[in-house]
Amino acid sequence: MKTRFFAIALCAIVLVGTSAQAADWRVKATGNFSTSSTWELVSGSDPSGLGIPNSGDNIEVPASFKLWFDQSTTLTTVLIKGEACGSVYPMTAPINIVHKWVTFTLDGTTAVWPNGSLELVEGRTQGSVTYDVSGNMSMLGDAGFYCARFAAGTKEEQTIPNLKVGGDFTISSSRGFPIYPLNYGGTLYDMTNLEFTGTGASVLNVTVLTTVEFADVIVPNGKKATFRSAGEGIYIGKDLITDIGKNLLVKTGGEALIESPMFLWGVGGITTEANSTLGVSAVEGFASGWKQGLGTLPLTADPSTIAKYFGSLTQALGPLMVSPAYKLALDKSGGALNMEKDLTVHKLALTNGTINTGSFTLTGPDTLADLEQGAGQVVGNWVKPWLTVSEWSVY
Repeated sequence: MKTRFFAIALCAIVLVGTSAQAADWRVKATGNFSTSSTWELVSGSDPSGLGIPNSGDNIEVPASFKLWFDQSTTLTTVLIKGEACGSVYPMTAPINIVHKWVTFTLDGTTAVWPNGSLELVEGRTQGSVTYDVSGNMSMLGDAGFYCARFAAGTKEEQTIPNLKVGGDFTISSSRGFPIYPLNYGGTLYDMTNLEFTGTGASVLNVTVLTTVEFADVIVPNGKKATFRSAGEGIYIGKDLITDIGKNLLVKTGGEALIESPMFLWGVGGITTEANSTLGVSAVEGFASGWKQGLGTLPLTADPSTIAKYFGSLTQALGPLMVSPAYKLALDKSGGALNMEKDLTVHKLALTNGTINTGSFTLTGPDTLADLEQGAGQVVGNWVKPWLTVSEWSVY
């Protein structure tokens, strides 16, 4: 029995030690993904023998070549220095192409446009193309996305592009429109949907002075997404079919942090679901205006939305901070939150930082159990409903 067990264990070790490694492929001629003449194998092996990248492999599209994705793909690292298109024409409708990649870089630093460009969809077939990137996505140099290569014959036939990002999405593109909208009948539509996926923290970081345009932007349950920019904002566009504005949607359990000077504008809105978190770091606090707080978009907030103040700037509550509020969360690395009006809160989280009440009064939370006391503090007039007046100084 011991001999048999040892043999099985040794076999397992050998199998693990000889498991296939990801191969590296490079486009050598403009063509379709599924065509072997498109590819050269740079390193590793081709276990399928088809002459095209296998599941989990790495690919590079050099400058001066274009790759057409005529099928769904599952890859580890994708580097596009040339051109690519996420689907082809004709295809049988409705299409549902999904590209599952770990990391994706669109690199426009080494060659002139249109190198470093990706047409997210060909466009003329009903359905969708989804880029499901579990790690980081980056746009560098003169890189840029097109919503679609072509407009379809009817709006209903138009292919919809979806970006899903599990890690950070860094946009360092010098292009005026890093994500170029679809021109349909003379009207521009920002069709690209962005959804953060997985759990943990992600950052949409626009490192250059440019506006980035999306349709729906979704922060799901369990996700913390920080929106950061060098000084410009995110433009939320309108739906192709209905002409109704799309949304930054923070779903139940999700957290969206708008880090100054990032702001939101466009023809859409900001919507929060129950027990979601919406945070601002702007000096104006929860305010609506050009380059202020939440930007110019209307806010539709569920009554149980958590309002969060963060960052290093000294902030005001802001005119959109209503009283009574469901929950205020304070997590500041510097500065302070200065009250310019009386405020009642049902729940309060003092993680880091200081609330200065000034001549105004903070009332709440409702019970001691509703207070999350960290390193934060309240300085000034703080009414604690669960205590008698003589006990207020205890907490």
